Amino acid sequence: MGSEMCIRDRYIIPRVTRKQIQNKEVITDTVIYADVLFGINFVANLCVLLITDWIFKFSARISRMIISATLGAAWAVMCVCIPLRFAVLGKFITYGPVTLIMAMIMLSGNENFKHKTSKQLKLYMRKLLKAVAGMIFTALFAGGIMHWLKYTFAGYFIQNVILSDSELVIFLTVTVMAVVMVLKALKTIRITDGLKRHIVIGVAEREFEMDAIIDTGNSLVDYIGKRPVTVVERTYFNDILSDIDNLQKLGYHLIPYNSVGSSGGMMEIITADYIHIYEGENVVKREDAAIGMSLGQINKNGDYHALLGKDMIM
Repeated sequence: MGSEMCIRDRYIIPRVTRKQIQNKEVITDTVIYADVLFGINFVANLCVLLITDWIFKFSARISRMIISATLGAAWAVMCVCIPLRFAVLGKFITYGPVTLIMAMIMLSGNENFKHKTSKQLKLYMRKLLKAVAGMIFTALFAGGIMHWLKYTFAGYFIQNVILSDSELVIFLTVTVMAVVMVLKALKTIRITDGLKRHIVIGVAEREFEMDAIIDTGNSLVDYIGKRPVTVVERTYFNDILSDIDNLQKLGYHLIPYNSVGSSGGMMEIITADYIHIYEGENVVKREDAAIGMSLGQINKNGDYHALLGKDMIM
């Protein structure tokens, strides 16, 4: 029979082995329910994606990760139909093209290849490789845990006492997934009042790229031209500002500001030649934009390095 497959109603029955026992041929049938296999792989894939996103702080959308996990689960069901002699090829496709596509889906939505520079493409490729490596190592780590659960006394106890109740397993799995999703949603809300953007700032014939968020609390306006101020970490412009001749060319001046939790002060302002704000396929271009200098790190986790006022995208 080899790897002949039979499909009956809602489950798949692969005839996978043939043994000789006391000169009698015995066929061992393994029953695998397609819907159960899909569900288990969907949950496992989503866990891997959530962990990878948490480790590398991609801030990927839950909807994208659900789509990616669905693709991986569908492929897992298809893998059952692959003959055993092609098992190595199946693993290669799983950890190669399929994992790459899942990572691309997870990271999609904020990428605009049409307007990307070579430097931006390199950054995206680096992020993509991180996602693929993170997914593979997370899956391997989870496999090690499953091995521990199977071959240790503690694992025997968990498997035969805790996991023997299928309803309890389902309840715990759903609960864990719900908690993770809620925490991620709260984190997303906490990080921004608006949405994350990728921006390119042109100053003194140089370009500076960084991630920014739309901060509805940023109502800072430069008194010269009544321009909205985009606040950026000063470290990006230290080299330019160290040249006194550049200060006049860049329209260097100070403006007063106030912020929550501080008594305010004076903020350094320069004029950028342009700011390009990217959102998917769309790009907003602003010329002669006012840039305010933040002396400290804007986000302690380094998720973004600039604050855009809502007037910058309208």
